[in-house]
Amino acid sequence: MVDDKSAFSHNVGVVFPEDGLYQRRTVLDNLLISCRIYGLAKERAGTVIELIGLADQKNVLVSKLIGSL
Repeated sequence: MVDDKSAFSHNVGVVFPEDGLYQRRTVLDNLLISCRIYGLAKERAGTVIELIGLADQKNVLVSKLIGSL
């Protein structure tokens, strides 16, 4: 587990193709889908949400988030 968010952020990148996120799903739902695709534990989604600072917006639809970050 990484304790230093800046060290984590420095080593992790995410690139989504156009329409790569499900706009009508929540932030958490999108991460859970990725966990299923890559065979990761569901708990990993919660860890990632905390690390990227979106825990307070995990239940917000992605369509509502775009442009507000």
